[in-house]
Amino acid sequence: MKKKVLIDLYSLENPFCGFGQIAVNYARLFADVQRSGKENFDIVFMLPDCYRHQSLEEFEGVECVFKDTKIHHMLHIVPNKLPQVDLWHSINQFCRTYPEAPQTKLIYTIHDLNFLFEEDAPSVQNHVRNLQSRVDRAACVTFISYYAEDISKLHLNLRNKDTRVIYNGVENLTERPSKKPDFVKEGRPFFFCIGQFLEKKKFHLLVDVMKSFPDTELYMCGECHTGYGLEIIRKIAVQGIENITVVSNIPDEERIWLYKNCQAYMFPSTGEGFGLPMIEAMQFGKPVFISKAQSLPEIGGGNAFIWKDLTTETMVSTIKEGLDVFYKDKEAPQRLIAYANEYSYQKHVDNYLQLYREMLEK
Repeated sequence: MKKKVLIDLYSLENPFCGFGQIAVNYARLFADVQRSGKENFDIVFMLPDCYRHQSLEEFEGVECVFKDTKIHHMLHIVPNKLPQVDLWHSINQFCRTYPEAPQTKLIYTIHDLNFLFEEDAPSVQNHVRNLQSRVDRAACVTFISYYAEDISKLHLNLRNKDTRVIYNGVENLTERPSKKPDFVKEGRPFFFCIGQFLEKKKFHLLVDVMKSFPDTELYMCGECHTGYGLEIIRKIAVQGIENITVVSNIPDEERIWLYKNCQAYMFPSTGEGFGLPMIEAMQFGKPVFISKAQSLPEIGGGNAFIWKDLTTETMVSTIKEGLDVFYKDKEAPQRLIAYANEYSYQKHVDNYLQLYREMLEK
């Protein structure tokens, strides 16, 4: 009888966030692995409860179980008993369900410890306790970057755990359809940035930067209906800045068009465990400007322009010098494309399949 590996895809409840996109790609690629029959173990998906009554054609050939909701537990209803599995993979540190059987091995993946910089001391202590309990339960802890591993070692006791760094996979966007957004101004070069409008993204710094680029537009896209996002929108309006456009969540085809046609991608964030948009922009051979914080220099791999500090003067001068250097080097776009392709999802999945085999053999 084949052994079983359960992959927790609870993040599919919000497929448009970062963790949700990871779960979408896991579902597609690991379903293909299961249907191929090439592995000597079976893959089981744990899906959020919202999938319980949906058509699951995309998961054909894969055993699916569903995460129980709080209401199920309050009413003492257990609609689906979790299967007996040999290995359980929690694909991010916020997964909510963990194996009860002690013989089930757990792979626990940590993406970041951003709460250390975003929350008050009591909340930080609570998060650390929760993470520590999951690390204690894990047979193997994986990290999406060496930065994530290093900061985890500072705040968690890994007790000589088996640890691995497996970089995130990045979906190749270059062959997907694109569509020009209606808000793009004709005949004007533009910079691009995208993400949820949170303080750690530091998008507000770009408002003052753009005063030095009057002939260039900046399109800032993402969930902007946050307190921080509304502050940025008010600042742009009060200062009468006309070359910045803030747009809420945009369709994938418009996001791809903006990557494909931007002059450069701006990424001043100081709170990234990996930095997915940076690699997505590089897939299209576009220069990327990043902060020196957390994982970004590591993932940039020497292929991004780094702001030494986030003062307006430094950011502006780095952009001007970087654009001049980049566009004089005809081979630069191809180097970026080649580098970005190293982060393929297939490579990511292959790394985890190898880890699954190793863990099942122990």
